[in-house]
Amino acid sequence: MTLPRNLDIIETKSLNYVENGISFEILIRTNQALKHKSTMQQYCADAFQDIKYFDTVVELKNKNYRLIFNKFNLVQRHYLLVSIDFCHQKEILTQLSFEALAEAIQITNFYAFYNGGQKSGSSQPRQHFQLVELDKIPIENLIINDKLRYLDDLQCFVETFPVCDSMSLYKAYINLIKKCRIQLSEPIISDDIAHNYFDVSKLPTYHQIYTQEEDQSTLTQLTIDDYSLIIANGYMIMFKRSQDNFINSISLTGQIFVQDEQSAQLLMQTGILNTFRTCIPTE
Repeated sequence: MTLPRNLDIIETKSLNYVENGISFEILIRTNQALKHKSTMQQYCADAFQDIKYFDTVVELKNKNYRLIFNKFNLVQRHYLLVSIDFCHQKEILTQLSFEALAEAIQITNFYAFYNGGQKSGSSQPRQHFQLVELDKIPIENLIINDKLRYLDDLQCFVETFPVCDSMSLYKAYINLIKKCRIQLSEPIISDDIAHNYFDVSKLPTYHQIYTQEEDQSTLTQLTIDDYSLIIANGYMIMFKRSQDNFINSISLTGQIFVQDEQSAQLLMQTGILNTFRTCIPTE
């Protein structure tokens, strides 16, 4: 299937930068077609409120989500997988989320990214994944070989799986929540039953969550600590987040977007790994 391209993209020039033996790619904006900072800060506004009327890239069998064009795209094919009914970006993802994501990945074979909360760089409150067409992310081999040594003491973990289906994705997600010691928070909609799950150790396993309807409704109301998620056809990696900055899920693959030359120079002077340490907790 030939997937449609976005009509306009944010023009960038590429700068290769090696740090600690790892080759990073810094993409520097060269045009003005970028979200204004004030737009990024309007987190409470739901830009996808009329999601049913957005142009779709391709129709999904899953009717809970739509695959739409990203208005502020950085590559020719940069899509968003958005929930039709409002689910908050900080709510814990469920198997329903991963059913749609698995279908989208199988159709596109793209990398998927999820910014869980404002500290991870999310600018919209409605639940949405980014799907981006990339030849290969800079740290691909490190992820596949489970050798993320360049991350040193940063809190991140990898889960691999042979088949990219909804259950495999969901298992990986739950396992990563536990490995990263992600804590559950107050539900967006108060529910006394939800208090049983505030301790992450009490989080039901993936096969228990859907055995009872009340489990599903309860868990979808819970929020969790902010995190960045990278998903590919074979692995998932999660970073716990401690602070908001320009580093989002895509940046953590080793491909970092900056607004201008000065920002690129400052990033290299500070060090990419040191920049990562400002927004990801250390062990």
